[in-house]
Amino acid sequence: MAAIEAEWALWGVASDSDGDYTVLACSDGRLRPGHFRQLITRFSPGTPEAEGALPRVTIGAVDVSKVPHLGMALQTLEHGQVLEATTTRFFFFPFQALGETRAAYLTLYEHLSRVELPGSGTGPLITVEPPALDPAAVAEELRDAEPDAAQAAALLARGRRVCVTQAEAASLEERLRFLDGVAAWLPYGYRAKLTATTWANSATPHRLRLFFARHAGGDGITAMPWRGAAPAPADPAVEDEHLAPLRVAIGRLGGAAVIDRLASDVTPHSCDDPEPAVRALAEMTRSLRVPDGELGLDELRTLFGGGPAPVDGPDLPAVRRALVRMIRLAEPQDWPLIERWWRELADEDATALFAAMTDGCRRSLWSGERTGFEAELLLAYRHGRGDEFLASLVAPPDEPAEAAERGARAAAGLVHDSVLVPGATAGHPRTLRAVLDHPLVLCAFVARISAVGRDRLGEGLLWLLSAPAEDPQLLVVLCDALAADDPDPLTPERLRRLTAAGRGCLAALLEGAAALERLHLVLGPFGELLAAGRLSASDSRYWAERLGALSPADPAAVGAIDVLLLALGERPTLPWSLTPGTTGDYRKGALGIWRLPWPDGGGPAPAVAALRERPDVQRSEGARELLAILEETADAPASRPRPPSPVQAEDRSRATVTIGEEAPFLQGADAVVHQLCMGYRRGLTLDTCVRRLDADTWPPTAALAVAVVRGLAPALVEHGASPEIAQDWSVELTRRLASGDFGRGLGRRFRRELLTAVTTDVRDRLALLSAAADEGPPLSGTHRQDLQAVHAELDRLLARSPSGERPQHIRYRKADRH
Repeated sequence: MAAIEAEWALWGVASDSDGDYTVLACSDGRLRPGHFRQLITRFSPGTPEAEGALPRVTIGAVDVSKVPHLGMALQTLEHGQVLEATTTRFFFFPFQALGETRAAYLTLYEHLSRVELPGSGTGPLITVEPPALDPAAVAEELRDAEPDAAQAAALLARGRRVCVTQAEAASLEERLRFLDGVAAWLPYGYRAKLTATTWANSATPHRLRLFFARHAGGDGITAMPWRGAAPAPADPAVEDEHLAPLRVAIGRLGGAAVIDRLASDVTPHSCDDPEPAVRALAEMTRSLRVPDGELGLDELRTLFGGGPAPVDGPDLPAVRRALVRMIRLAEPQDWPLIERWWRELADEDATALFAAMTDGCRRSLWSGERTGFEAELLLAYRHGRGDEFLASLVAPPDEPAEAAERGARAAAGLVHDSVLVPGATAGHPRTLRAVLDHPLVLCAFVARISAVGRDRLGEGLLWLLSAPAEDPQLLVVLCDALAADDPDPLTPERLRRLTAAGRGCLAALLEGAAALERLHLVLGPFGELLAAGRLSASDSRYWAERLGALSPADPAAVGAIDVLLLALGERPTLPWSLTPGTTGDYRKGALGIWRLPWPDGGGPAPAVAALRERPDVQRSEGARELLAILEETADAPASRPRPPSPVQAEDRSRATVTIGEEAPFLQGADAVVHQLCMGYRRGLTLDTCVRRLDADTWPPTAALAVAVVRGLAPALVEHGASPEIAQDWSVELTRRLASGDFGRGLGRRFRRELLTAVTTDVRDRLALLSAAADEGPPLSGTHRQDLQAVHAELDRLLARSPSGERPQHIRYRKADRH
């Protein structure tokens, strides 16, 4: 609801004066007491000489720096004084504020009359929020009302002044309702210049245009009795240009619709200019006729630009066809106009309009002309066809591969923004069916939600899995690669299912995996497809561009992509320098792809040799460093560790823990924990597993060691170890690290960092424990026993001297295992 901020003044007789009227108090605004005196006296309707004249409301209009302003004066009798002793509360504000509210005079008066003003001094500006006028209520009040408010409006718009007589018995509310009724039959902007009062002294000269009085009292003023018919206007234009068109408009549209349209024009208009009123009524009474011939977009804009108008029955088919053509030709700025006419023409049958909108938007989406269709979607949803419209856009036409991928990405964005963002999955069954039936759109949609994050991916996959897919296995591959905690291995054959649906499907999977840091699951099988010649050679540039557009944070993925780019005949486009500590991971990723069975004369090796001869490589220290790493990778023996999935497991004699299955592409603490778990599964002891850890990662840094011991026990349980054994391994490794078996310096740093991490974790978990325990009965049973054991252990640790005994770690009870 819009607000009106107003300056104000209190006008009356001071108690210590000789009876002269003056400004008793006013606001701290631009206007000073002298300004208020001038305004109040300028529009004074004279002394209220008749019984019932008070309370009185007077409306004045004045421009301040060429900006229209209004003043509303509320005059009441001062109790305990003679009739002439009155108080006036005067409020002054810009017309624009009133136009933004589109309030009626009566409701504005009701809000202002409740404002309390100080009796003296100054105060801040006041703010009121009157509601907008109700066109239906106003139209109902004006039905068969006397006097004729429409005739008074027509006279006022032509510069005539109107006086309502014989209304001494009418209440203030009735008079204000009449003022509102007169103004309602004019564009709202006339109120910027319309002056009026609910009672004027017939003997007092004034400038008001619409007023109540005993008699008109002057030339050029039309008298209208409060009861009974008013004389017919002498000017025929009043009937021909205003009253007759108004009756036609009311007959066609209804009184409420006419008032509503007139109220929408808040541009200030002079009461000496009838043209805005005449034009507004003419637009509401014209019959739209479509010229012969095929109209262009500019001609259609002109045809429909006058706003919705009544259409005669025989002309309706031609008007519908013209709007359909405009929909097909429309540009984004045309949709507000189309929507206004849609409401007029789509009540009975919107099929042709909807089909035209769907065809045009679908063509624009998939051709790349446009990606945003907010206005069209809003229109479709308003008419209950949002799901149908969105599903129609998703269905791809026959387009070249590149255009189809671009269109699929745009369609995926629309589905994401229209379905998932507002949480409206239940209301889009047709859209769901369309996405599932078109693999390219499905893959692009999964890539889009992957880019948002894991939560949005989970939400989107649940929606996709709620209905049967056209190709269920394709969706399974996407779920395994992007969301599964324990995915089935992504083999080249499984990726081929994506390429069979279009290369854009595999490209979308690469994008999604990069966004979720799961490229290690995809790059290996992708490399196998490339090495085996199962990706079209003509697509080499395409795949180089798609791989080069990825920006993984994982150095191993960077290495794998660089080698793939070399194999595709392209120079690596990722950064030509590596940060300290990432060279080993980079080399591992590159090595996994390098060792694929590339055909003779193919693969990355020839590209590395060619790079060595390039002048720009020789000039760049970073490029030479990267090239040296790649050459080292090419010369590395076959028994070196190879993390990516397509590489076979390494020989056990190299002192690397492996088992007969594909190892995941891991790094850091995850890689160490995985190797220890694999050793446990093969029956090795902890000491043997530690001795066989990769020299690049062990001995570790203190931070990595902390991450390993904290993650080892739950990982071992997941691999089948009992909680007791898992904890024994974790505790034993912790002791070895803390005692300095892998270096005294490491032992000190590890002990300090682990104690910090664990004590912080204990505090956090105790906070959760307290929150849950405090809300129920006292702890009992196993919960109480466990806490007592923890309490005893903590007491012992805190009481232990630096030379005291080592603590015995707390073991899991068998009852704890679920």
